[in-house]
Amino acid sequence: MAKFKIIDAVEKPKTQRAGLQLYPWQDLEVGKGFHVPDANPDKPMRGNQLGQTGNQWAKRQGVAARFQSFRYTIDGSDGVFVQRVA
Repeated sequence: MAKFKIIDAVEKPKTQRAGLQLYPWQDLEVGKGFHVPDANPDKPMRGNQLGQTGNQWAKRQGVAARFQSFRYTIDGSDGVFVQRVA
């Protein structure tokens, strides 16, 4: 008895992978930021998640930048706000 079934090919979903940049890190000046709404209200993003991602981007690019992020609600939309602090 087969444990799998052969079907027609499907389009691969878009994924996050190395080299794919989702956020405008290079465009942020000190004192500026952006808000990322939660994609799934049942599983909110951690407040520090995107700040760490920004700091890792800066390190890889050799840019002297620091980012911080925290939970924030804008116009009733819960999510994470990221800002450049240095």
